[in-house]
Amino acid sequence: MRRALVIVQKDLAEVFKSRSTYLYMFVMLFPSASYFFSYFAVADSLTKQHVSAEVVMAVSRNFMATVAYIVPILYGLFASQISINLVVLEKTKRNLESLMAAPFTVREIWLAKSVGVSASSVVIGWAASVFAYLLIAFGEVAPHVHAFIAPPPLAIVSGLVVVPLLVLAVISLVTYMQLVISNPRVSNFVFVAVFLVVLGVLLFSLYGLPGRALDQRYYLPLFAGVAAVVGLVSLGFSRRLTKEKIITSNKQ
Repeated sequence: MRRALVIVQKDLAEVFKSRSTYLYMFVMLFPSASYFFSYFAVADSLTKQHVSAEVVMAVSRNFMATVAYIVPILYGLFASQISINLVVLEKTKRNLESLMAAPFTVREIWLAKSVGVSASSVVIGWAASVFAYLLIAFGEVAPHVHAFIAPPPLAIVSGLVVVPLLVLAVISLVTYMQLVISNPRVSNFVFVAVFLVVLGVLLFSLYGLPGRALDQRYYLPLFAGVAAVVGLVSLGFSRRLTKEKIITSNKQ
């Protein structure tokens, strides 16, 4: 496992050396505008209804809790688009052939690539999420409630623990596909398909369930459940990974 850390460190360095990484982090902030203006509409409606300050605070806390849960998972998955192309790039440059010749097992290469890509994605997602939360909290919410609303503890646990596990589960599955698929376009299609399926399941569960939106107390187990399912699928595929499959896909 210590040998695999060499691959992880190299992948992390390559991601954060790229200027496009920091540009993408800035671009990722724009989806936060929808939350910013959503609260603007809510606050405007509450003002017109002349509700009490306690009601405004309660609504604001609920809104910011939703932001604290949703933004890290969205940004963590979005950020994976930056890092996931590392495997395709290494196949193009024939760098994977060098790894095949080095004293690494196939599972170590798969796991190291998955962890490296996931770690960079999570760090980028965290940075963008914290900035977005503070922007919404201080730029829109604080002027109405005259206080800073901190994220709820379970949302922090979700962002620090469950979201990284979900990102790792998704990326490990896509990494397997990219290691064994020779055509980069097909590999990218696989990533987009997995990304959209996972994101679609999460968003439908959160907002599209019949009757009403899912209660926030179920957010964390929902994220953990999706991570577990995708992780088990990825682990099952990884058992079929061989050097022959990687070498064959790398030479085609």
